[in-house]
Amino acid sequence: MEAQSLQKRFAKYSRETIGGIHQRPIGFYTILLLLALVALTALYLVLTARVPGMPGFDILFAILFGWVLSGLSVCLLLYLWLKFKPIAVIATLAVGILWLVGLTRHAQGAWIVLLLSLVASGAVLLLGLYIVSGFLLPLPDKSHRSKVFNFLRDYISHVNFPAYVVMDELYEEDKVKERIPGNPFGMFATSPGFVLSDCDHAVVISDGIKFKGVQGPGVTFTGFGDKIMRTVDLRPQLRAFPVKALTKDGIKIRVLTFVPFKIDARGRQPRLGEPLPYNKSAAFRAIHAQKMEHEGKGQIPERMKQRGWDDLPRLIAERILQNIISTYNFDELYGPYQPGGKPPRKVIAETLCERLKAELEPLGVQLVGGGISDLEPADPQVYVERVRSWQADWMRKIMLRQAEGQAERLRIVERARAETRADLILSLGHQLEELSAARTELRPETILNQFLTMLEELTMQPMLRRLLPRDTRRAVGDIRKAITE
Repeated sequence: MEAQSLQKRFAKYSRETIGGIHQRPIGFYTILLLLALVALTALYLVLTARVPGMPGFDILFAILFGWVLSGLSVCLLLYLWLKFKPIAVIATLAVGILWLVGLTRHAQGAWIVLLLSLVASGAVLLLGLYIVSGFLLPLPDKSHRSKVFNFLRDYISHVNFPAYVVMDELYEEDKVKERIPGNPFGMFATSPGFVLSDCDHAVVISDGIKFKGVQGPGVTFTGFGDKIMRTVDLRPQLRAFPVKALTKDGIKIRVLTFVPFKIDARGRQPRLGEPLPYNKSAAFRAIHAQKMEHEGKGQIPERMKQRGWDDLPRLIAERILQNIISTYNFDELYGPYQPGGKPPRKVIAETLCERLKAELEPLGVQLVGGGISDLEPADPQVYVERVRSWQADWMRKIMLRQAEGQAERLRIVERARAETRADLILSLGHQLEELSAARTELRPETILNQFLTMLEELTMQPMLRRLLPRDTRRAVGDIRKAITE
């Protein structure tokens, strides 16, 4: 087990040190110097074999070998300083002592040479730092080179302000990383610190007394006491959250709401090679609109929680949607599609977007879109109760419709009977009047015979036959048969 553990530790150490060495600056230059050393050795052997005794030949190669070996020594010392500082200190002292011993033994005026060497090395170091400082950070222009140079000089002296990097992490507390440690209240720092962020993030800077606004993206320089209050993601944000609301008739509704938004950019669109656009005054208003809330009972500082600017759309949208749903009855939310109108869900979503956009605009937040999902009751049992209610309502309507139809049928039957009686009386009167005009003797048999003839004619009419009893025609025939006999 111990052997396996040591093997794993050695493999991990190899991956962290030797593995990928060509991708690191020190490893890259070490490989180049080793290749140069091999090439110089091969060239020296070939030339000494073919052209022996060339004047100045050995001196030239001695200088070249000295440069290559010095470079390898510097790479080794830098690696030791990065990985093993105690060993690096010992190695540096040993090299320095050896150099001084050799200098005092083989050089006249060693102290003058030493002083000149120190001055030359310091000048080379400062010149190199000044040249490199223009390429270390993505500066907007070269006028900030001196700030980076001063920061490097302060870093060597350990009096620098800290340097931060904004990472693309999920949670706000994980986004800001202190890449170069320092003291934000250092009294001897001659240069500002800085914050490095991507093209889609800005930072909020404050020194605890004065709010210095939203800065970035890119390199943002910080001064005495400056700290990052929070980061601002300039990309379009999306928040999806459930909202519970009460309808006008007191039924609790649950609806999933989604709201896309971003910091207002005043209509400017992203362009290739430039950071995401935003309006600094809008970002300032959004940051100042952040809220402090108390969680739980009691308003004590330990229970205070800050709601960021990206929580504002959710908080405002929840309140607006609750107000809109409170104007609808539950049945109205499921109303059928009306010709020329819109479904209730679409009307609610459009109203939500209009009101939310109007409230977010003064806060510096631009609403990109928005909508809601299906409107569902918070308790599924409401479906069962509403179905029973709808069933009882429809049964009542059906019974009322049936009663109205039955009453209409009776009215039609009574009207038909009254009209039949009137037609019968009028027809009998006309026939009797014709018989009287013909001076025919009106005997009872004649009048009865005419009456039966009229009844037979009435029973033959299709519309009237449906309204008469089934035995009417047979009864009329029996009456005629009885009179004939």
